[in-house]
Amino acid sequence: MNIKLGHALLLTSDGRLWGQGGNEFGQVRTGYRRPRLVFGEESEQLVQPELILEPVAVGPAEWRWRSLAAVWHGFGAASFALRDDGAGQGSVWWWGYDSGHDIWQSGPARLLGARDDIVAISAIDLAQWLALDSAGRVYGGGAPAPVLVTDSDSPVTGVEAITGGAERPFADVTATSAEAGHGFLLRAGRVSKVYACRPTGAREGRLYAADLAGAGWRDIVAIAAGRRHLLALRADGVVLAGGENEGGQLGTASTQNAPFTRVGLCEESRYTNEPVQVVGLGAAIAIAAKKDRSFALLADGTVSVWGGGRLSPAQVEGLDTVLAIGPGHAIRNDCPVGGTLWVICDSSPPRAVRVQGVGEDPAAGCTLPDFELPEGTVTLDLASSRGEASYILTVTRNGHTDAIDLVLRGCPGGVTCAAEPDPIPVGQNASTISFRTGAPGAVVGEYSVTVETRGGGVTREKIITLRIQ
Repeated sequence: MNIKLGHALLLTSDGRLWGQGGNEFGQVRTGYRRPRLVFGEESEQLVQPELILEPVAVGPAEWRWRSLAAVWHGFGAASFALRDDGAGQGSVWWWGYDSGHDIWQSGPARLLGARDDIVAISAIDLAQWLALDSAGRVYGGGAPAPVLVTDSDSPVTGVEAITGGAERPFADVTATSAEAGHGFLLRAGRVSKVYACRPTGAREGRLYAADLAGAGWRDIVAIAAGRRHLLALRADGVVLAGGENEGGQLGTASTQNAPFTRVGLCEESRYTNEPVQVVGLGAAIAIAAKKDRSFALLADGTVSVWGGGRLSPAQVEGLDTVLAIGPGHAIRNDCPVGGTLWVICDSSPPRAVRVQGVGEDPAAGCTLPDFELPEGTVTLDLASSRGEASYILTVTRNGHTDAIDLVLRGCPGGVTCAAEPDPIPVGQNASTISFRTGAPGAVVGEYSVTVETRGGGVTREKIITLRIQ
């Protein structure tokens, strides 16, 4: 999964790739090209972007995918994906709109020629990427035109192997991570930063990568790059950070930076800074980052977030038993196969919202709790001595054992609405919803009362029609 400002890519357990969300640049649904805006022609000024509300498959039905990346930058958006071509390796494909070169790609187009030995990809920007091959070599380049891979003044052309100087290609890389103009490599427990540099006498720049030489950047098992910062997960579960900290994304309870400082010539450069440790965070098992925000999945299945103005980690409310996290989202272990997708909101305190319909697959044994109400209308007779009626709500748990909370909204004045029991405890599957009147203030008419259930990581709503006569 990978979610950016306007769209999301979802990889399901069967290897299929799905797109959802804004499609104004063709970054979700293939075969789409947004009409070009022509200033001065009023009819062309109000073109509405296509919005994909339900996930749609990307590529032919027989294709299977391994990993993905979604990017959004300025006026443009693109998607990158690694197709599974067998033996745990594959080929790199992209689609969407590269605004820097004004190039549309409607439907997946192949990168890196005919190479099919790529095992991982990272997207830096709209048409900038890193690719890791099966031999541990890393390639950097652009699609569809040669572009600058890092935020340097030295132009880099073409696709080339990233070296450590003296034409020595790296062959020990296990992971890459990149965003917004900078990239990082994980190499046998240590971290290297990608940079562009033009050697003396050369007409064009080349790509290099230099170790983060500080002693603290060791024993690293995972990395995650934000816009101007890096997270690194140490083998003991400690999360380290470096880079800019204007939004508190380093998690140090301050906004003091820990900048990456490069010294030395192109081929002999190194980075001298030490990492800082994220404070107040339990043992982590996974990390993610985007822009000025940071995320960590802890060993107890909960998720903590910081950055974006939050200077220290805070736990995301209501999000537990999490399987995996990405930049701004999580997969919760709701189902026998896979899980459900949740988006982490920039709220205070932080909370998550489930993406409806994603992950619910009855064929795979993954169905979330639902409930049933009798059809028809509840009638309260004001002439009655009691003015009372009730409904039996029946829960279909589908294997989930959570307590089910009930919320009633829209109860009219002069009427008492209640549910018993509330919440519905584990082991029970029904609650009685009662309506009582007789007190002054009840007005003859029909009303819609919303019944909401919350449990099993999902919220459901249905309407009861209440008639007072």
